[in-house]
Amino acid sequence: MKDLFQEALKKYAVLKKTPLVGIFWYHNKKVLGDFFELADADVYGDMLGPHSNHYDQWSEIQRTNADLADEEYEYIPRGRVLYDLVAAKFVIISSASIVASKAVVKAIRRHCNIPDTAPVVLKTDQHYENPSELEWDDELILF
Repeated sequence: MKDLFQEALKKYAVLKKTPLVGIFWYHNKKVLGDFFELADADVYGDMLGPHSNHYDQWSEIQRTNADLADEEYEYIPRGRVLYDLVAAKFVIISSASIVASKAVVKAIRRHCNIPDTAPVVLKTDQHYENPSELEWDDELILF
């Protein structure tokens, strides 16, 4: 993994702006979050990712965005930008609505300095869906 990490750093070292990984929210056509250069990212298995998480970072987002002061973090569209060391690709994991929007994906790529030529894998995860939009089975089954 160490060699793949060094390879990734070398690959993007020539760019004017270093690509970033991190956690994000998308609110009012802005990408908000906590981002890290690849060299400063944490290694999670085959992935480079942020040190932070949505829950812990939310108070900082609220502090700098007054219109979010009364919102819960999971009700604002959110996700993660990772770098897959083995596949040598960036990965955006978010809600279905985020990954389906070319404009939002472009905004995330731009915010994270991901070059247009760099491959990006788009993934959905139910964890990032707005809880108020999920269909819950109202029937409780007890065993």
